[in-house]
Parts: sequence; structure tokens; C-alpha cells
Amino acid sequence: GAFDSCLRYFRDAGMIARLKDYPFAHGARFMIGPDLWLAGSYHTSRYNVQTGRMTAEMFRSFLADTRRLAAEIG
Repeated sequence: GAFDSCLRYFRDAGMIARLKDYPFAHGARFMIGPDLWLAGSYHTSRYNVQTGRMTAEMFRSFLADTRRLAAEIG
């Protein structure tokens, strides 16, 4: 998925050493560099919503937390 693709890019660019040090989870956040964070979220697909894997509240909370991180960076 997109999360793993970003990790491979960061590894290939020499920004991280090992992919397994950055496990995906909904709401996971990893500082990749001084002004760069990687945040993981489940996709808002119909399947994830209908099965309860992703709720509207989960996504709103994820967005609010991510906005706070972005504001801290600058």
C-alpha cells in the first residue's frame, strides 16, 4: 500500500534504515526527519466503513491529530 511505498522511498533515499521499524497501524505516526512525519490511516473505503474497521470518528480524530502535528512543524 501507500504507507509501504513511502517507507521504501525513505529507505532508498537513506532517510530510514529498516522498514520493520515503522509498522503500519491506524493512527501510527513516525518522525522521519526534523520536519517530516509519516502518518498511517486505514483507507475510507466502503469495505472498511461497513465492517467498522474505519469509523467517521476515527477518521476525524486522525485528521485532527495530523493537523496538530503539521501546525507544530510550522
